[in-house]
Amino acid sequence: MQSGSENSRVPATINSSWEHYLGVKSLPKTESPTASLSESRLRVLIATTTEVDKIPDGIRGLFSHELELSAPDESEREGILQSIVDDQPIPLAPEVELSSVAVKTAALVAGDLVDVVDRAVVARNSRLEALASSSSNEESQVTTRDVLVAGGSAGRCLTKPDFEVAVEAARKNFADAIGAPKIPNVGWDDVGGLTNVKDAVIETIQLPLERPELFAKGMKKRSGILFYGPPGTGKTLLAKAIATEFSLNFFSVKGPELLNMYIGESEANVRRVFQRARDARPCVVFFDELDSVAPKRGNQGDSGGVMDRIVSQLLAELDGMSDGEDGGGGVFVIGATNRPDLLDAALLRPGRFDKMLYLGVSDTHEKQLTIMEALTRKFTLHPSLSLGRVASRLPFTYTGADFYALCSDAMLKAVTRQASLVDTKIAGINATAEENNKTKISTAYFFDHYATKGDIEVVVTEEDFVMAERELVPSVSFGELEHYKRVRAQFEKVEEGKSEGEDKTGKGKAPALVSNHGRVDTNGKGKGKEKAVDRKGKGRAVEEWDGEDDGFKRSDVKGKGKAVDMGFQDRMDDDDGLY
Repeated sequence: MQSGSENSRVPATINSSWEHYLGVKSLPKTESPTASLSESRLRVLIATTTEVDKIPDGIRGLFSHELELSAPDESEREGILQSIVDDQPIPLAPEVELSSVAVKTAALVAGDLVDVVDRAVVARNSRLEALASSSSNEESQVTTRDVLVAGGSAGRCLTKPDFEVAVEAARKNFADAIGAPKIPNVGWDDVGGLTNVKDAVIETIQLPLERPELFAKGMKKRSGILFYGPPGTGKTLLAKAIATEFSLNFFSVKGPELLNMYIGESEANVRRVFQRARDARPCVVFFDELDSVAPKRGNQGDSGGVMDRIVSQLLAELDGMSDGEDGGGGVFVIGATNRPDLLDAALLRPGRFDKMLYLGVSDTHEKQLTIMEALTRKFTLHPSLSLGRVASRLPFTYTGADFYALCSDAMLKAVTRQASLVDTKIAGINATAEENNKTKISTAYFFDHYATKGDIEVVVTEEDFVMAERELVPSVSFGELEHYKRVRAQFEKVEEGKSEGEDKTGKGKAPALVSNHGRVDTNGKGKGKEKAVDRKGKGRAVEEWDGEDDGFKRSDVKGKGKAVDMGFQDRMDDDDGLY
């Protein structure tokens, strides 16, 4: 209580001392603070802060002007780098492009860019020292100065590898900060299949990056993508590959990271995530397990309604992402979920997560082969091994995670077999050494003095895959896949003839919806916690549903119009496989 009263007296104390320190109560509030200063020629009090919202209103009101200094964008970073290089001055090699360095230094401020240039100079000196050391011998000692003299002006230039080392070191240090963006080391080659999904992603992201002037003139960009499907189908991997493919920074947000016990802090965490994303643009904000972050409002049991407030704040931030340069230009939001039916419906309207992409399991052996080729491209495979034969024996319930486990287990069996062969060789050598009264060798000594290329190389055979497949249990059953197909039907339009919501008479009978715990048939008789509703009326028949775990609401509607699926536009799918 005492501390609260003391805090309340702080603004009053500062206000009473304002005239004493500055000579006047305050500067006149004009459009330009610099003009006020030049006209009055008075002393000025300047304060800085990184979180203006935490300043008490009484103190904040004493300042006439507020100037926000945001992180520099790409063009500004290039200008800062050019200014640093010119001031020193530091010669640059012809292949060095400061524009490419600026792209890789997103979210770094002027002080960080000075550090990048300094690190590049250190990398150059280390490179010259290594060159001098490699050129020295017993007869002559080559110094760094000798290398500089021999190389002339070119020897003093900062090269592209120097900046790459500097940027990597600076970003690694910056990654220690909370929410620091970074580009994951995952590319398209790591993702097997998913051809249609890749094409849809390229259409959504590539155009705003290549033609930003179109969106600056008022055209709204569609920056929200939602991946949904069974677990282990490569949703997270694909999001990382997108960031790498387009050289975007990558923010990964988990639901519990946003929650805070204090009222208002959870919403503030959402605002901070998007503000950091704007500072680091172009970037991707990835919400993994989105259903835990943005469930349906009104269904939560928390007394403070924190989840409802987080959803509302998330909706407000997503609305700003579709604007041009003044909003979230260059920021792309990707969500992943196994249960899209649990999401708040407002998230799925156009302008937010309006492009829904289904990631399912591979339904042909050719697609399974594509995934295995992507996962084993760094393996040493036996010439007699046929991945096609291995794929032909696999069921169609394997997800990307299952394929990853299959290939990992096969590699582990190959490593175990190779280790046994090496142990046998070492045992034979030691047996001979014991007979001759010589010292036994260790495993490390064997690899240093006895090992051949065949002893070191691990070769995966078809038998390894066969044994791994026998031990592996698919993570998704046929029943679960059928459930995901029904969930998928709720959000996608059926383009083959009539929609699934039309019966033969065309009177708009909506399909039954099935959940994990309750089943409702097409006659309006429901089993589960929810009751079926029978309605009659004119107009279009609209399917009503409630995606709670315990069951779905289903209305058997009669009317003159045709059934309308409560899906959304631009729904795409891909069954080409994953990972």
